[in-house]
Amino acid sequence: MKSLITVLIAVLSFSISPLFAGTEISDEKRALIDTLLQQTGQSADEVSNQIITSYLQQISSVIKSSEPEVSPSTLQEIAVMVSMTVQQQVVEQDKYEAMIYPIYDRHFTEKELQTVIEFNQTELGKKLLHAMPLINDQHQYIFGELSLDLAPEVNKRISETISQAKKP
Repeated sequence: MKSLITVLIAVLSFSISPLFAGTEISDEKRALIDTLLQQTGQSADEVSNQIITSYLQQISSVIKSSEPEVSPSTLQEIAVMVSMTVQQQVVEQDKYEAMIYPIYDRHFTEKELQTVIEFNQTELGKKLLHAMPLINDQHQYIFGELSLDLAPEVNKRISETISQAKKP
């Protein structure tokens, strides 16, 4: 049984790994995906910077509360190390590309990518690129608010259902 589980884990790992994703992506399609990612603010450099900012905020907060005697120069040294490590892993070693490019490859043909890129260069496309992050942020906020609003009623009905199930 243990060997069967090991084999299943190995098979699943290979099936979801970008290295075993199937077809090789052409250089032309890679260039189109890269252009689209740049247009949408999701290039490897931009994602790397987002990760670095997030890490540094979290790390600084944890270090300042758990190790208050750490000097500003040590914090700066940590920031440089984090930046270099993330940049190396995400951009230089193409980890982001290996993970994200197969997704675009599966969902878009070269012609479709070219059409989207051309649309993004129009006035409406530029407006959409500018507005979508703001709209997505508002969607997430509304989703959170709606979830909080619905929770008491959902919990009440769950309790009622459990109570009814316990009755003989």
